[in-house]
Amino acid sequence: MFSTTRNTRGFSMVELAVTLTILGIAVALSIPPFQRSLVRSRVDRVPAELQSDLRMAISNAKATGRTIRVVFDTGGYVVMDASDSTSIQQRDFDGAAAIAATANPLIFPWGLVQPTDVSITSTSYSKNLQILPTGRVEEQ
Repeated sequence: MFSTTRNTRGFSMVELAVTLTILGIAVALSIPPFQRSLVRSRVDRVPAELQSDLRMAISNAKATGRTIRVVFDTGGYVVMDASDSTSIQQRDFDGAAAIAATANPLIFPWGLVQPTDVSITSTSYSKNLQILPTGRVEEQ
């Protein structure tokens, strides 16, 4: 007689549709935490970049014997020569973080920095920093 055994290899369309639906739901659920993580990492990088730029500005002030100023605006900051406003370094955070400072600190040729409080905010995360006279950046 005839054998009715079917040679089945691979997946049916229903199995593929169910698998892709479950995969799509898992991806959709993971997107918001991933976006929050990106925002947080962008805000978290600001203190390290500010610290690096302050070190560079202190070195520049000592080497040239000129006073340097850090000018903060909402999207970033500019390190410039205080006497002629020549830009030395510019940092823009592309809208990922808004920056507000109590002052635009001066960096003196003998290596001291005018203390300043800096606030960094994004849509769901914020950090408060303090620039110390030594040029160190500390989180408050």
